[in-house]
Formats: sequence, structure tokens, C-alpha cells
Amino acid sequence: MNMKKKLCSALIFLLVANLHAFSIPDSVSIDTITNYNGWGWEVLVVKNNYITLGIVPSIGGRVLQYDLGIDTFMIVNPSLLGQHVSNPYSGTYGYGGYKTWPSPQSIWNWPPPPTLAWGNYEYETLHASKDSVKIWLKGQTETTRTPGLRFDRYITVYRNSTRVKVETVLFNDDDSEQSWGIWDVTQTIVQHQNDADYQNISGYIPIASEEDIWDNGGGPAYSEILPGIYKLNYSSSEGKMFSYASEGWSCWVDERDRQCYAKLFDIIDGASYPDDGANVEYYTNGGTRYMEMEIMGPIESIAPDGGSINFTEDWYVSRTPGPMYTVNHAGVVLGELNYSRLDKVITGEFGAFNEGEFRLAFRDDGGSIISTDYPVAVDPLSEVVLNQTIDPPSGSASIELQAFDVDDNFIASLGSVDLIGDDSFTAYRAGSDVTIDGIADETFWDSASWYPLDYVWLPYNDDVAPEEFTGRFKLGW
Repeated sequence: MNMKKKLCSALIFLLVANLHAFSIPDSVSIDTITNYNGWGWEVLVVKNNYITLGIVPSIGGRVLQYDLGIDTFMIVNPSLLGQHVSNPYSGTYGYGGYKTWPSPQSIWNWPPPPTLAWGNYEYETLHASKDSVKIWLKGQTETTRTPGLRFDRYITVYRNSTRVKVETVLFNDDDSEQSWGIWDVTQTIVQHQNDADYQNISGYIPIASEEDIWDNGGGPAYSEILPGIYKLNYSSSEGKMFSYASEGWSCWVDERDRQCYAKLFDIIDGASYPDDGANVEYYTNGGTRYMEMEIMGPIESIAPDGGSINFTEDWYVSRTPGPMYTVNHAGVVLGELNYSRLDKVITGEFGAFNEGEFRLAFRDDGGSIISTDYPVAVDPLSEVVLNQTIDPPSGSASIELQAFDVDDNFIASLGSVDLIGDDSFTAYRAGSDVTIDGIADETFWDSASWYPLDYVWLPYNDDVAPEEFTGRFKLGW
């Protein structure tokens, strides 16, 4: 591609929010800092040019910071800073941040198993280079409440990305088989400073059916905000919302400051999940204002004498608000990919989790890629709005938006759209009441394509000159 074409093709996107400062080193660093942030503990601080991760091995190997650099995401209890106490949950919400518990809770009730939840974890840096840092946090074997259980955790941070890979291993050091699941508990803020602006902090979950979301009489307020996407907010009511997510992701979003923290995980079809089948839960505390974003692994049998089970999550963050249609390792889909045959314009709205490029791939009717074109540089600090006239190559049957990292490795697709034939149309479900008045001003219509009204019945398929008639239409149901 020549330079002129490459510069022109970059116009495919409007990048809003902060532009990435390319002078920032793109390597990953790790430091051990005493009294980091005034916390009073020894903290492992892992950084790249986008994120900062703060890990405290001595209080359960927990993460107390995962920030894009604008606001905080995780809540930290100021009354327990620097302390190592026998039961930090006595009258408080604990230390805050991210930790893991064994599920189901009904077996150990309360408080959590102390050695697993806030015991001292040894640590070792398994790998450290400019490209990535991997840390091994080694737990101790529990002797009370859940005897024989032990957590190890592997955390990896990568360059030029907001990705944090968290691999948790639950061991059974007992002499008999046990059945447990791995339970991620992340305590998050619900407001900015002292403002009770709960509407500015949201959770999002993909839910296939109303039957897949339920509560215990309290917890966050929730509603379907897009077809199959539920939004929830803190409501000053203690309780929990349970759900079975249809896709392996959930997001915490600061709507005001445009920060989306996502957790991606695998869903095991046919597996047994705790709490009547929940794989994502949100808890709200009615006293201290915080919310828990909880990801549940399946209940599995663990062999005795050192047997283990694993659960892996990937954390990401981007400078985007909600709601979102879907999330994957490439980023967030805020507005689905759409193509207008009438105008030859492709549109969409996205957030990137990684520094690299977005490109359009044109596929034939057999699914093979004909060509890839219209590249643009992207990064996690800038929202990506697509609104571009394009010229699909001959034989194109579909267009796919693909994401690549800085080393030109394919990450994932952020959507595709068919180049629909003259006798085929797509009609989207509205999800709310639509006024039949000839004015497409409801939000639902933003996702619908304009089609040219250029069909002649008598004589069939004849041409009509533009000066005689020109029109277009959208479909919905």
C-alpha cells in the first residue's frame, strides 16, 4: 500500500478521547516497593505504557490496583492499610481489591477461610522481559473451614496492551477427594469521591433470557438495556444478583470518565455452577458503599494428595463507556458493524484493548479473504468510531473488522456484516416501543441499515431514472 493510500485509509476512523502518548516506553516493568501508595505493605508493582497493577502478597496475594491511569477501579479499605489481622472481615469489608475464595460459600459460611483469603503468599517472578512479566503467587494450605485447600496464582502482564492474564490453581492437599469451584471476588467503587452518583458506575452482563438472571431480594438494580445485555447499578440495598451469562464476559464501567474494565472467561457447557447455576454475580453492600463483581468457575472434583483444578481470566480496560453489544480479546463493540448498500458506507463504534491496528477484511461467499484494507492505528486510550465510504472488491460477500497487535498478530474479529443481495434484508428487534410515525428517531434504528427503494414490479426489475423516483427504507420488528 502506498503512503498516500495509507494516509487516506486512516480516515476510516474518528478517534475520540485522549490520544496515546507515543513517547511512553512500551516495555513492561516490575518493582517491589515498600509502603507503595502509603499502603504500608510491600507491593509488587507491574507497569506498562497503559496500566498499573499493584499486588500485595502478604494479605492473600490480592490485587489492590488495576488502573488505566485516570481513576481507581478497585476499592481499598483505608482503615486496614498496612495491617495483618486475624480476621479483617470482622465489622468491615476486608482489605478490598481482588481475591479468590472456594465456592460454594454454603459449605464454609462466614468468615472466609483465613489462610486462603488473607494469609501470606510467597512469590516468585517466573519471567521478566520488555514484552511480559509473569509472577507466581504461592499460597499456604488451609487448616480451618476448608481444610486441605491451597491457592496458587499466576499473573502475567503484556506490553502495549491492557491485558492481565490471571490463572488460579486450587489444590487439594487433603487425603480425600473434594469438590469445589474457584470464585473471583473483586470489590469495586460505586461512586466518585463523596458524590452518590451511582448511575455513573455500571455493570454489564450478556443474558440470553430473563430466566437466567435472579436475585435474593436485594442487591443492585438491573434492567435489559440492549437486546440480551443487562445493565446494573448500586442501589444502597444489601443483596446479590445472580446470573448465567450467555457469553464469557462481564464489564464494570465508569460512565462519567469513560473507563471499561472487562473480565473474560470460559463457560463450560454442561458444567455444574454454584448458587443454582450462576457464573456471574454482583453483590452490593448496604452500609459501606461498594459492589462486588464476582466470576464463578464450575464446581469440579479435585483428586486428593495434591490434585488441582484451574480457572483462567483475562482482564482488559479501555477508555469507553457502556452499553456494549459484546466484548472479546480485541475490544468492546459499542455500535455494531453496519454497511449501507445505498451509500457504500460502513459504520460502527468500538474500544480497543490493545495497541495495534484495526483492518477491514473482505471475504467471498466461501469465507475466504479476498483482501484486507483500510488499516488504522488504535490503542486503549481512544474510542474508535467508524464512518467511512468504502469500495468492496469484486466478489465480496461479507466484511469483517479485524484487530491486530503491534507485532501484526491477529487478535480477534469485532464483528462482520453481509453484503446483502438485492432480495435479502435484515430486520432487527426493537427491544422497546416504537412510534409508527415515519420518523426513525428511536435509538433502535441506529443499528438498522438503509436499503435503496429501487424495485420495479411492472415491468419487473426495470430501471427507474433517479429524477423520476429516489427513495430508501429501514426494517425492524
